[in-house]
Amino acid sequence: MILKYTDYFTSKYRYGTLYPKGIPHGANIHNKLEKSDDWKLKSRENHIAEKNDNRMDRNYGFSDSYTYKDTNKSVSVHCDRSATGKTLIWTFNLDNIENQEEFELLLKI
Repeated sequence: MILKYTDYFTSKYRYGTLYPKGIPHGANIHNKLEKSDDWKLKSRENHIAEKNDNRMDRNYGFSDSYTYKDTNKSVSVHCDRSATGKTLIWTFNLDNIENQEEFELLLKI
């Protein structure tokens, strides 16, 4: 099963602090996975385009993989960032998890 969320952020200035527009569902789920004692991080891959001049490196997002305790239930998280960082597109691929309700129970939402 695949869950998709799009989180939008805004700022007062072009490169200022980002504030969420609405509820950032994808970011909230990812934070719960990171802070949980039951979900263990298997792997993390950052998607960064490195520049070889004086420009800043570009962060395109990341891919994480989590497993639940000692079971075969796992979640693959993929996050894509826009050029400004104001839009995050989240994709949660639930492996061996039947439905969204079971996933929410495992997350203890």
